[in-house]
Amino acid sequence: MKWVKRSVNAGVELAGLSIFAQLFSAPLTVYYFSQLSLLSLPVNLIVVPLLFVTIPVAVVTLFLCASFPVAGTFCLHFLLHPLLRTILRVVEWFYQSPICSVAVPPFSIVVVLGIYLAAFTLMLLASGEGKRKAVNSTI
Repeated sequence: MKWVKRSVNAGVELAGLSIFAQLFSAPLTVYYFSQLSLLSLPVNLIVVPLLFVTIPVAVVTLFLCASFPVAGTFCLHFLLHPLLRTILRVVEWFYQSPICSVAVPPFSIVVVLGIYLAAFTLMLLASGEGKRKAVNSTI
């Protein structure tokens, strides 16, 4: 049962990371592209775990290509390329969806900076509140 709990925790952390990344990149995305992504969360839930496999495979493949070219070529063609193609197919499949993103009016740089300042302030307040609770509970 421990592996189930760890798997659920890992999934929740991955979802939280994806939501956090989407929320904090959204103001800049709107500023530069006048687009707001609607499907980045499900895409990230699929692609990020694949990257945790792909990056070590790429490092091993690079080492093998330099040291043992035959083994490196095998890893390149039968491990790394299929992983990269899978990631690209997932992203392309979601990108072709009509609800992938929506056009929005661009923000001014003042609004973008205000959003980040407000978010930073909320994070500071939340971390300060957490520290106060921890200190109060130990007293």
